[in-house]
Amino acid sequence: MKTLPTLARAGRGFTLVELLTAIAIIALLASLLMVGVKGWQERGRRAACLSNLRQIHGLIISYVNDHDDEFPKSVPPNAPLRLTAQYNSLIQANLTRNEKVFQCAGRVASGPAASNNDWHYEYNAKLSSPGGGSSSSDSGGGSSSGPLKLSMVRNAATTRMAWDSDDEDRDGFYDDTDNHGKAGGNVLYVDGHVQWINGSKYDAKDETDVSK
Repeated sequence: MKTLPTLARAGRGFTLVELLTAIAIIALLASLLMVGVKGWQERGRRAACLSNLRQIHGLIISYVNDHDDEFPKSVPPNAPLRLTAQYNSLIQANLTRNEKVFQCAGRVASGPAASNNDWHYEYNAKLSSPGGGSSSSDSGGGSSSGPLKLSMVRNAATTRMAWDSDDEDRDGFYDDTDNHGKAGGNVLYVDGHVQWINGSKYDAKDETDVSK
């Protein structure tokens, strides 16, 4: 008969405190899961953008091989990485018909940056002219002396060819309007390797200089 109180306690169910505690634990686990999912989604977007830049390198090198070692011009309204097919010099050169290679999945997810419908990747316009000029793909970079030749790049491993952003080269840091926000971006170098750059840990202007 001593077991009756024990059986009674066993059948009483959850108290309000226990129920609230269980709900709180479930909510915490759910929030941690969502953070993990978002992190994996962003990693996927970064990997996709890295793949795009590697394909872009192949397209630009194909252009170079077909045009006497010269890089593609970046003179408005034409530009190598422009999303609009009729203005994209790589598409016009019949090197690809895949417009998606110039689109960053991270751009759609990064809010204000989605409003920029012309470029998702920046091209080093200094490759368009040995004379230099701005490295922004919408600024031209000058064409009076003609496009730079691949053989004229002094250090292909440290010179940017294109990168995963819209205009951070002018500011020297990534911001909310870039493909992956302030987190950073992928950078494609002339030698073909791609590197992820975190936040504000670099001066992009140095990496667009073809004479260094």
